[in-house]
Amino acid sequence: MKKSYLTLIALVFLSLTSFSQKPFETYTMEYLKDGKEYTIDIAIDTTKKDDFSLYTDMYSTDASTKSLGIIITNKNYESFIEALNAAKAKYIEWTKVAKENNVKELRKEIEVNAKNIKGYFLYGSKWKFDYSISLSFTFSVISLESGLKYVLIVGTGKMTASDNQFMETDSGLIVFSNVNEIDDFLSKITLDKINEFKTKPKKEDLFK
Repeated sequence: MKKSYLTLIALVFLSLTSFSQKPFETYTMEYLKDGKEYTIDIAIDTTKKDDFSLYTDMYSTDASTKSLGIIITNKNYESFIEALNAAKAKYIEWTKVAKENNVKELRKEIEVNAKNIKGYFLYGSKWKFDYSISLSFTFSVISLESGLKYVLIVGTGKMTASDNQFMETDSGLIVFSNVNEIDDFLSKITLDKINEFKTKPKKEDLFK
């Protein structure tokens, strides 16, 4: 019995030390004008060579949901980056067409696909996960008092808790209002930055 108890403690300790979520980056959305910094946290399982998960906070369209986002992992990273770059190329093309033709209002989905994306949201005081998110990439021309805005919207659609179909939330969004904003976001989550973070000495290792 004592041996089993010690084994359990060892397993718990291993899980706590091998997998932890830490602050990684932040980004803003100029279009929202809320001044909020959206966080990107990183979780790394040190028992697996290439493992990482980026918990990327998004704007919540559901007033009752204070926090939500998507999880970009080593398994879906390439798919997400390829999809966002493809959407960026179409955003550049369609922005040019919209300006040349004086288009003042438009909402059109871009046909790209990011595979195996997971989502998370805070339901009350509990974190819930949706393991089958179909990200949408939408080009939109919006007419405001300040002028026309050309935006690229990345959306999760409605999310439903994997363990309870009655727990759900509306879409999470990332709204890019120009190419520089897309490039800045991409520059924050490069594999070089992720690998640099993974190999960076921990504070406790510096003082021995």
